[in-house]
Amino acid sequence: MATKLETSYPVNSNDVYLTVIIGEAQLGSSSVTLDSEILCTGEIKDLKIGNGNDIKGKMLRVKSIVTDINDNTNRTSIIYRFRGRKADTEYLLEETVSQDGDSVIYRAYIKFI
Repeated sequence: MATKLETSYPVNSNDVYLTVIIGEAQLGSSSVTLDSEILCTGEIKDLKIGNGNDIKGKMLRVKSIVTDINDNTNRTSIIYRFRGRKADTEYLLEETVSQDGDSVIYRAYIKFI
C-alpha cells in the first residue's frame, strides 16, 4: 500500500526546516533526499533543508514507512511540517491498513519554488 503527496512549497530567504510526525501511535521511519543528496534517515525533527535561496528549484523527496503496531486502531497517518515562512505549513496523509502489523509507504515530493 502506498500513499503519495505531490506539491510545491514557495520559499523566501529564510531557512527551511522539516519535521515528519508519525500519527496514531504507530511506528515509522523516513528518508529525506534533496535532489540526489540524502539529508537524513530515521526520525526527522527540525531537519534543516537549507536556505530558501539555495534550495529554490530543487525537489525534496521523503519516503516514510509506517507500520501498524497500535492494537487499538489500524489507522496510520503522517504529517509533513515545514517551517521557514511566517506560518508553518502542514500536509496530512492518512491510510488504514487491512490487517494488524501491515505497513504503509508514504511518499512526498515537494518542489521548492
